[in-house]
Amino acid sequence: DLAAEQGGQATREEPRSAPTATGFGMEVDAVSPERAQELELPRGQGGAVITRVERNSPASNAGLAPNDVILQVNRQPVTSVAQVTRERSE
Repeated sequence: DLAAEQGGQATREEPRSAPTATGFGMEVDAVSPERAQELELPRGQGGAVITRVERNSPASNAGLAPNDVILQVNRQPVTSVAQVTRERSE
């Protein structure tokens, strides 16, 4: 159960850190202050930005797309990539 917010158009293609696979058919990366500004997120917004979605995956079938920002997993707020992968595995 994921809650995501659609982000704006990123001006930069390459994330600063290596994306993390989630086991849900997508990769996520941390929302740095620079990335938050590029995606037009509110100041201080946490979560993880989706960087890649596999075709025909659960993430794709749920309508998730690159530059969407994950704010909750299993109704639990998340502020980091580690929380996304941890909450997803529970």
